[in-house]
Amino acid sequence: MNSSPEILILGAGISGIAAARTAKAAGKSVLLLEARHRIGGRVHTVDCQGTPVDLGASWIHGGSRRNPLTDIAAEFGAETAKTRMEEVRVWDFDGRELSEKELRQVDRLGTRATRALLRASED
Repeated sequence: MNSSPEILILGAGISGIAAARTAKAAGKSVLLLEARHRIGGRVHTVDCQGTPVDLGASWIHGGSRRNPLTDIAAEFGAETAKTRMEEVRVWDFDGRELSEKELRQVDRLGTRATRALLRASED
């Protein structure tokens, strides 16, 4: 590096990467520092006996062109795949696979919890 950066960003998780990208697009010199041996922060997938397992953030929700993470993933060459929800398998804490009925119940509970949280945040 020939000169001091104008902007120092600590952490190369998705927010740090997005901040660095925005600053660079604005013509600023940036130094992005990450303490780990890899970038990505919570976005981290490992291979578990041939099966990818997400250890943090898992999905780009609404992975269309409307989600800015789609562009960032493409820019960094991140491998993406569409999730086929009919192929998703979920297990309970005892290792028993949940039935379709149980999955629908979990989905409904999650939707109700999300709505309740959104209502509470409006107050």
